[in-house]
Amino acid sequence: MATTPPSTTETLVDERPPPMAVRPIPGGVLNLEHSIPIADVVWRQRAQVSGHIRSIRVRTWAEVATLEVVLSDATGGVTLAFLGRRRLGGVKPGASLTVEGMVGARDGKLLIINPAYDLREIALPT
Repeated sequence: MATTPPSTTETLVDERPPPMAVRPIPGGVLNLEHSIPIADVVWRQRAQVSGHIRSIRVRTWAEVATLEVVLSDATGGVTLAFLGRRRLGGVKPGASLTVEGMVGARDGKLLIINPAYDLREIALPT
């Protein structure tokens, strides 16, 4: 019995690199020492970043209230979106925040949707 070579579509699917392993958060607590600068965040990869909250607003996404938070450090800023939320306790402008999640994009800006977060005070380089 002769085998036929895979079609172009099958070849492309088989040549994709394996997905990156998702690093679980042990005990549900973020390790504040593993944060990277916001400028080093890469689209479609998990990232943990720390910074201070620059702004907060509530927007409607597909008729669902969404809390948008802009987190910034000395290198840049990233938007965080908490779907279905109008507020989060302790989240206010100027507060320290560490988040981890998958980086995506919306309206041409980097975005992390529903990240794990930690409100503990952090020391950021200036």
